[in-house]
Amino acid sequence: MIAVATYQARHSDYGFVTGNTLTAQIGLPEASYPTPESQTLFFESLLDNLNRQPGIEAAFMSNPLPGKSAYYRPIEVEGFEKNADNHYPSSNSAEMSTGALEALGIGLLDGRYFDARDTADSMPVAIVTRSFIDRVLPEADRVIGRRIRFAADDNAEQYPWMTIVGVVNHVIQGQPYLPGKLNPTIYTPMAQNQWRFTSLMIRGNSDPMAMVPVMNASLSALDKNVPAYYIQSLEDSLERNTAGMDFISGVFNLFAVVALALASTGIYAVIANAVQRRTHELGLRRALGATDTQVVTMLMRQGWWQLLIGVVIGLPIAYMMGNMVISFLVENDPIVYAMLVVMPVLIGVVVTLATRIPAQRAVILEPSAALHYE
Repeated sequence: MIAVATYQARHSDYGFVTGNTLTAQIGLPEASYPTPESQTLFFESLLDNLNRQPGIEAAFMSNPLPGKSAYYRPIEVEGFEKNADNHYPSSNSAEMSTGALEALGIGLLDGRYFDARDTADSMPVAIVTRSFIDRVLPEADRVIGRRIRFAADDNAEQYPWMTIVGVVNHVIQGQPYLPGKLNPTIYTPMAQNQWRFTSLMIRGNSDPMAMVPVMNASLSALDKNVPAYYIQSLEDSLERNTAGMDFISGVFNLFAVVALALASTGIYAVIANAVQRRTHELGLRRALGATDTQVVTMLMRQGWWQLLIGVVIGLPIAYMMGNMVISFLVENDPIVYAMLVVMPVLIGVVVTLATRIPAQRAVILEPSAALHYE
């Protein structure tokens, strides 16, 4: 089941396009870029330069990278009170450059994407995921035009109100096998929430790493003292989300194989020895007229009856224990339930072989030889 959970996590739909995308981190020196205006000018110049380069389909920025852990913040919605626990609802938050959501293929459900109107001097705006509406405004007729703001439970007024201008599909921020994958996200324009450190993404039509020289050249043309670091493809970056689970899955798989081997050899040895110890009895039954087929059938029926008792007792326990361990990791996948059928079948094969092989050996002996068998 852990293997199934790992497979699901590695093949999760994050909600955006990941292919042919190079990512890198960029940090601006505070001494050279002390104001949000200077930082915005640098990043906009860099994107403009990159978007003019051949082989580059789109260059855009995000903080943090899509699919990576985001800042989980309390949110105040205008006209709505705190919840029953006297706290604001919470949501992931991320800053996006103009065109980033479109380039990532994050579908627009209502309203609009960020555009040139959203500057540092314009009305603060935000785009929310559908999951934000489902969690915070499930009964609202329309959310476009509503105002929200980041809040602290002790002081909400330090943040400006933002008007919701768009609704997009849900995006997973963080590990796709934890409950946090369901957390909604609020996107704000990078021009209105500028940071000195941000993530650059470049979408091309070939190997992402082939765009590294173009990226470095564009950075050097603007400022040789601003390098890119943590350079990797977006797909490689997302694989780190499941690296820990891959290791755990490998360990569990190793233990499972060893446990299955030990259980199989143990079951085989016990049943085969029990059948072998009945060689005298089998010889006597045959001497009294029982056919070879009747003897083998009797032994197989007894072996399968013991298997049935074990399955009836063990299968519910295995199901409950399995759910306790991985219920928060695995979606409702038929493969998980199929494994509860496959494992008893494998054990059934072992029981069948452990009964059939010694039984065949016993009936090969003449009844008189079986009676003297040691």
